[in-house]
This record gives sequence, structure tokens and C-alpha cells, in this order.
Amino acid sequence: MNGNRNRYSSTPLSGIKNRKHGQQADFSGTNRDRGEDDQGNRFAWLVVVILVVLPVLFVLSFILPESIRNIFKFIFLGASLLTLAIMCFGKAFTKNARYSMSLIIAALVVISGVSLAVSLRANAPRVPVTTNNTANFFTGTNALESFTAQNSTETTDTNATPMGDEAASAAQMKMESFMGYWQDEQWEQMVPLCLPSWVNSQESPRIQLFYLLANRKPIDHTIESITGSSADDSRTITTNVLISKTTTANPEWYRMQVLMIRVNNNWYVDPNSLSGTKLAATTPPEGAAPQVTTVPTAIPTAEPPVSGDTVVYYNPQGGKYYHANQNCIKVSTQYLPLTGFYWRDLNSPQFKSLLPCPDCHAPSRPSITE
Repeated sequence: MNGNRNRYSSTPLSGIKNRKHGQQADFSGTNRDRGEDDQGNRFAWLVVVILVVLPVLFVLSFILPESIRNIFKFIFLGASLLTLAIMCFGKAFTKNARYSMSLIIAALVVISGVSLAVSLRANAPRVPVTTNNTANFFTGTNALESFTAQNSTETTDTNATPMGDEAASAAQMKMESFMGYWQDEQWEQMVPLCLPSWVNSQESPRIQLFYLLANRKPIDHTIESITGSSADDSRTITTNVLISKTTTANPEWYRMQVLMIRVNNNWYVDPNSLSGTKLAATTPPEGAAPQVTTVPTAIPTAEPPVSGDTVVYYNPQGGKYYHANQNCIKVSTQYLPLTGFYWRDLNSPQFKSLLPCPDCHAPSRPSITE
């Protein structure tokens, strides 16, 4: 019995035991690999986001136009933070891969965030810094005088023009230039001083301005008041203007309320506000310079002498008139300067259909006998 017992050892049993443990270990390893594969498949879309979507958003946030660049930076920052949260709380990928990707995304977030902060700060509207009275301390100005002056300006009527109002001075200078050009009938120089919206609404601003003001000519003017404050974009300049008309023998005083509009920090005259009210008194208003009686320039009734060598002008691109002025205001600026020819050739077949221009007083056509 003992011999038979020795013959059958426990080795096969131990082998079976070890084999069972090995099988269990293999099964557990297989299950772990299958779990990692399932996890990888579940976060496959996250790999596309990290490797494709985020880099594309990052690059676009720096190469797109500045007007929409910051929008893509906000989108990139939001997508990056959401991706980091999913990786950390969802335990996506392996530990080492998760750390590596998190560091790369965090670096891109820092770069984009700093760029966004700098861009927003550069585009932020700047608040004008008000100057204090520190300079008065060094220049020796009495503190009581400064305080009194400050309080007096606070109680001043906002419709009155304070002394040293730069806006009023700039508007007044533009109006003075406009009046000077008007007096000299320099229509080309007057157009740039007119309100841009009015100029753009006219087919020919120069001709329209001529029609508005041609029968009136300022000889003298005095400014009564300028309404508005320095912060306003429109000022009304009330001025008395001595107007000479071609229909009246003597000049007369008119009160005009010229509207000045500020556009892009430049002042312009509104031509529609240049109509005035006739003053009842014929004497100059208070403050006006002594007026010397002037005789309006008489309109010539006879035509100026012309000869065969006198040059007249026409528009070869379909013009219907011939002109005495090469830059006649009746002609659109795109056709100026006009083409000249001799007055003696007006009856030739090329020019026989042209009519004399009434605006520049072109001479009459020569008679057939000439």
C-alpha cells in the first residue's frame, strides 16, 4: 500500500493547480486588453479633436483677419478647456498619454490666452485723461483763483460759447474760409468745405452750389453768436451778412444761421442753411465795420469784342454748347478742361449745331457774311 502511494505523487495535482492559475491569469490579461480596446474606441473622437480640430482652430486664430481673429481664440480656448476636462474626469487614454496631451494643450491655451488679452487691451477704447491743476502749483497760480475759475465755468450756460473754445474756433475758421471763397466766387474751393453727405447727394456739387449762391455775393459779415458746447458735433453760427444781389441796386443786410457739422473731427458748412432773413434796418448791425457804399458790378449788355482768332471751347464728347470759359461751371468736371477751336470756325459743318453757353456768356455765332 505504501509503495503504491509513493508511486502516485502529487505532481499532477500541483500541475493542474498551476495550470488553473495560469489560465486565470491569461483570462484576466485578455479582459484587461479588451477593456483598453473598448476605452480606445470610446474616445476615438477625442483623438480627432486633439490632433485635428484644436490645431486648426489655433492656427486660424492667428492668421485670420483681425476683425474675427479674437472670435476664433475664444472658440479655441473653450474647446481646449472642455477637452482637458473630458480627459481628466473621463480618464481617457493611458496615464502617460493623458499627461503629455494635457501639457501640449495647456501650452497652446497659455499662448492663445496671452495673445487674446493683448489684443483686447489694444482695441479697448481709451478714456481721455483730464488734466488737473498740478501745473498751477508750479507756475505759481493762486489756488483760490483756480478754484473760483473752476466754479465759474461750471455755472456757465452750456449754450454760450466760452472763451478759448477750440471747437467753436475751428468751426468759425471754416465758415470764414467759406465766406471768403464765396465772395471771390471760387466754387471749386468751396465744395471741399461743404458737408460730405450733401456733396455725395449731388450729381454735380459745384454746379448745384453755383445755383444756390450765384445771385448773391457777400460783401461783409459779422458774427453774433455761436451756439452749442465743445462736445457737440454741430454748431450754429448766427452771422449778419451784407449781401449784394444782381437783382437789387444796393446791398442789404441778412441774418444767417449757418449750420456747421463736425465729421471725423473736421467742420463743414451745410449749404442748405445759407438762406437768410432780411434785416429791417438798413444800417450795419452793432459791431459791423463802417460800410462804404458799393456799386454792384454792372452786367455787360454788349458782348466783348471778338475776332476770328478768338478761341472758344466745346466738349467733343457730345457737348451741345460752345463756351467762352475752358472750365465752364455748366460742364461736368469729368469733361474738363474743354477743347478749344477758333471762333471763325463756328459755321463749319463740325460746329454749326453748337449753341452759345448762357452761363459763361459765350459770344454769338459769326454771321454768314463774315
